[in-house]
Amino acid sequence: MALEDDDGIVDLLNLAQDRRRESRELLFESVCDLFLRDDARLSDRERSLIVGILGDLVQEVEMAVRREVAERLSRIDEAPRELVTLLANDDIEIARPILMHSEVMRDPDLIEVIRQRGREHHLAIALRQSLSAAVSDALVATGDGDVIEGLLGNASATLSDAAMHYLVAEAQHVDRFQRPLLSRADLPAGLAMKLYWHVGAALRRFILQRFPIRHEDLDDALEGSSLDLAERPPPAAGSGEGLGIAAGRLATSLGEQERVTPALLIRLLRTGRVPVFVEALARFARLPSPVARRIVLDGDGESLAILCRACRIERSDFGTLYLLMSSGGRGGATVAPRRLESLMTLFEQTRPDRAQRMLAFWRRHPDYLDAVERMDRVRLSETVTADGPGLAR
Repeated sequence: MALEDDDGIVDLLNLAQDRRRESRELLFESVCDLFLRDDARLSDRERSLIVGILGDLVQEVEMAVRREVAERLSRIDEAPRELVTLLANDDIEIARPILMHSEVMRDPDLIEVIRQRGREHHLAIALRQSLSAAVSDALVATGDGDVIEGLLGNASATLSDAAMHYLVAEAQHVDRFQRPLLSRADLPAGLAMKLYWHVGAALRRFILQRFPIRHEDLDDALEGSSLDLAERPPPAAGSGEGLGIAAGRLATSLGEQERVTPALLIRLLRTGRVPVFVEALARFARLPSPVARRIVLDGDGESLAILCRACRIERSDFGTLYLLMSSGGRGGATVAPRRLESLMTLFEQTRPDRAQRMLAFWRRHPDYLDAVERMDRVRLSETVTADGPGLAR
C-alpha cells in the first residue's frame, strides 16, 4: 500500500476508522510495512506518530500477527528501533525473538525491559549473544536463581568484577551456581580458588558425617586436590599485605639475630611492635601469617592457649602473652580475672597431643581453613576435634 497517492492515504484512514479485528490487523501490518520499506524516508515527527499508532494497535491484533512481525524484525539489523523496543515489551511469545536476537536493542533498552518486565523476559535476555557487563549486572540484580544460572551458562556474556565477586559469594550458599561459575573461562584465579576451597570444605563435612576417616588424611587429600586445580592467588590489592611483608622481613631479620623464643615474643609485645610479633609468632609456630594474625586479632585467647600448649610454652608465659595482647602491648584494656582464670584452666586441661593436632590443622592453607569455618560455622579454636568442639578432654 503506497502513501504517495491519495488512494493509499484514504485506505489507511478507512482502516483506522474500522474497529473490526481484521481491519485492525491489516492496519497494523500496513504501518509496519511502511516502517520497514527500504525507500521510506520518514521525519522524526512521522516516526513518532507511527510508533504511537502501533502502540495503540499492538494489543488489538492477534498474537500470531505480532509474533510474525517480531520474528521478521529480530533478524533485521536496520529495523526501526522504536518498533523493535515496542515489541520487546510485549508478551513473551512476541518479545522472545527480539530479546534473544535483535541487534537493534541497545543496553539502555534491555535494562529498561529488565526493570519493567518479569522472569521470562529476563531469561530471554540472559541468552543473548555478547551481553555487556551493564546488562549482566542488571540481570544479577534481579536475584532470580534461574536467570543468574542462565546468565552464567552464557559464555559470551561479560560479567563485571563486582558481579563475579558477588556470585562467588552467593555460590557458597547456592550450589547450582558453582558448576557454571567454575566452567567460565573469565573467572579470576583467586575467585576460582575460593570456590575450590568451599567445595572442599563441603565435601569434608559430608565425608566426616558418613565415614570413619582420620581428619588429617582427609584434609591432606582435599587441600592437595584444591591446590592441584589452580595456582594459589596473589594477595588481594589493599588487603594490608604491604605492612605484613615489611613486618615479615623484620621478623626474619630478628630471627637471624636471635632464635625466636617466648621471651622474644613477650619483648616484642611489650615494646608495641605488634605486626612484628605476629610474624615472629607465625615463624615460631610454623603457621601461615594470616592464621597467626587471626589468632592475635580474634582476642578471645582460646586459640592462643591451644597454640601455646602445642608449642610447649610455659603457663606463665602464655598468661603474659595473653595479657599483653589484650592491652595492645603497652597497657590499656584490662582483662576480667574470671576470664583469665577460664583461659588458664583451658590451657592446663588441653592435652598437648590434641593441641598439636589442632596446630597441624592450622598450618594448612588459610583459605581452606576459612572455608571449613564458614561451612561448619565454628571458630578457629573449634575447627578440628575428634569428638566435637573443645579440646580439654
